[in-house]
Amino acid sequence: MGVVLAAIGFDPWNILSSIQLLFRRLWDLGFDAINWLWRYFLLGAVIVIPIWLLSRMFGASRPR
Repeated sequence: MGVVLAAIGFDPWNILSSIQLLFRRLWDLGFDAINWLWRYFLLGAVIVIPIWLLSRMFGASRPR
């Protein structure tokens, strides 16, 4: 196995640094995804809350 890895240019340090880079990118993506999700939540609230308030205001004047 070591001969095959050496033939394609991998060494143990290269593999460890690749794994470390993978976890760092996943970590960064995780917090960026939370930030992205929070922004979409706020955008949805900015759109939905006024529509809900208007529907409540105009819906309350109708007799049931």
